[in-house]
Amino acid sequence: MLIFLYGSDSYRRQKKLKSIIEEYQGKNSNFSRADFDLENSDDLLTLREFISQMLIFDDKKLAIIKNIYEADSKKIGELLKPALKSQDLTILISEEKPPKKDLDFLLEKPVMAERSDNLSEEKFIFFINQEAKQREIKFSQ
Repeated sequence: MLIFLYGSDSYRRQKKLKSIIEEYQGKNSNFSRADFDLENSDDLLTLREFISQMLIFDDKKLAIIKNIYEADSKKIGELLKPALKSQDLTILISEEKPPKKDLDFLLEKPVMAERSDNLSEEKFIFFINQEAKQREIKFSQ
């Protein structure tokens, strides 16, 4: 399974990322998790190894990737496409910008894609009030 979070609102994107990870942990007690920053070229090789290794002690694998656009888009595309059909591997990607042409499959089904753009002023005020309410913080007008 592939989950692609993108958009300029990094706060809501990070919040969604955290929520997905927590939900995954709740559903899967026995899994391997690895974080990859593709700004580091060694992480692409490590990601390839993580994806291809057999599951011996764990039932599932969760890979969290950032800076995906720093890697060669054709190589990363070839690496990600087999995960579309996998039940044992979940790849979670978070980026500010929408995908480049070679990775536009990240916006198509069966990938679960979610966009988090900056909110309008009215929606932003509502959002801030909701966040404050959850944290039991009161603002004066």
